[in-house]
Amino acid sequence: MTKRIQVQGVHHITLVGSTRQSAIDFWQGVLGMPFIMEQPNLGKADENHLYFDPGDGRLITVFTNEATPDAGRHAPREVGCVEHIAFNVSRSTFQMAPARLTERGIEWYQRDRGFMDSIYLRDPNGLKVELACYKFETPEGFRAADVLMTAQRLRVERGDHHIAEEHLADAIEFLLARTTTDTSPPAPPSTTARTARSASICEYPSAMSARTASSAIGVAAPPIALGALPTASILSARSSTICSAFFRPTRGTRISVVMSFSRNARTTRSADNDDRMPSASAGPTPFAISRR
Repeated sequence: MTKRIQVQGVHHITLVGSTRQSAIDFWQGVLGMPFIMEQPNLGKADENHLYFDPGDGRLITVFTNEATPDAGRHAPREVGCVEHIAFNVSRSTFQMAPARLTERGIEWYQRDRGFMDSIYLRDPNGLKVELACYKFETPEGFRAADVLMTAQRLRVERGDHHIAEEHLADAIEFLLARTTTDTSPPAPPSTTARTARSASICEYPSAMSARTASSAIGVAAPPIALGALPTASILSARSSTICSAFFRPTRGTRISVVMSFSRNARTTRSADNDDRMPSASAGPTPFAISRR
C-alpha cells in the first residue's frame, strides 16, 4: 500500500504582488494584518518578500517588485488559478465592513452561503478576497470543521439543498450531547486491586481525579480550579473512596465524573481541612459519568 503524505494545516500562502507600499497599504492598512518582516526573495533577486500575520499566527506573504505597478484588472479565473482567499472576521467586524470599505472607495458585494456570511472585495492586483463570518459559535472542545461535517451529514440525510441554520443548530446539539452522555469509560487496568466500594463521597476536584476524568469523558476541558467547589467531608477514610471530578466542557454545563479508589489507597491531607484525600498513586478507576 502506498502511504500518503499527511499535511497538518496551511503553513502560508504566497501571492505575487506589485510594489512594497501597495502590499503594505492593502494587507496591513485595509485588512489590519501586522507587517511581520521583510527580506529578499531568495529565489528571485529582483523581488522582495513581505510577511503578514492574518490573525491566527500563520502567514500571508507577498513577492513585490518596485518596477511593477498595480495590475488594475481582475485576476484570471482559469483552471489552476486561485479563485479567492477567505479570512475569518467576527460578527461585529463583518457588520462594520461595508461602511468601512465604501469609505475607502473599495467595491464589495455580499453573499449568504447558508452556513456563513461573506463579503467579497479585491486587492490592488485584482485578487478576490473574502471576509467570512460563520453563523454559529463553535462549541468548546470542537473545531468549526466538526460542526460543518455533522451539519453536512444531517443535510444529506434530510435531502436538503444546502446547509442552513437548522442543520447547524442540530449539529451543535448532537456534538454536545455526544460529549455529555457517553457512559462507556475505558476498562480499569487489570493490575488494579479489586475491593468492595463504599458510599464515601468527596467532591474535591484533585489533579489526579481530573486527569483520569478528562480521559474518561473524552474532552480536553480543564477541571474547575481548586477551591471553586467546596471540599466535602469523606465519610470513611479507611474504606474505599469515591471522588467526583467536575468539568465544564461547555458553557453552563457541568460534567461530574465519579472516581473509585481501592481500599489500600494511600491518603494525603487536603490543603484546607483535615479530610483525608486519596493520592495519585491510588490507581483511580472511573465507573460512572453523569450530566448535572
